[in-house]
Amino acid sequence: MKLSSILRWTARIVSAAYIAFLLPFSFDTLESGLTWPFFIHNVPALALALLTSLAWKWPLVGSAAYGLAALFYWGFLVRLVGSARISRSIALSWFASIGLPCLCIAALFLTDHRLRSCRPD
Repeated sequence: MKLSSILRWTARIVSAAYIAFLLPFSFDTLESGLTWPFFIHNVPALALALLTSLAWKWPLVGSAAYGLAALFYWGFLVRLVGSARISRSIALSWFASIGLPCLCIAALFLTDHRLRSCRPD
C-alpha cells in the first residue's frame, strides 16, 4: 500500500474517530429531558461530520475546517480564561484534549492534499 493511500485513509479514519469522541460529551444534557441543549452540544460534531464528508473529495476543505475548529476553540478558551471562569492550566488541558487532535487532523488532510497535487496524472 502506498504512503499516499495510507495518509488518505488515516485522515478520514482519525476524523471519524474524533467526531465519535466528541458526541458522548453531549449526553449529560439528556438528563434534563430537553432535546434542544442536546442538539446545541452536538452542533460542532455535526458540522465536522458534514465538513469531513466534503473533505473526502477535497482534502483541503478538511484541513481548513479542522484548523479553524482548533482556532475557534482556542479563542473560546481564551475568552473563558479572560473572564476568570477557568484557569490557564485547565484551558491548556482542554485544548490538549480537544484542540490538538483538530490540528493533527488538519495536518493529515493538508498532507493528503499536497500528495494528491504533486502526483502526476
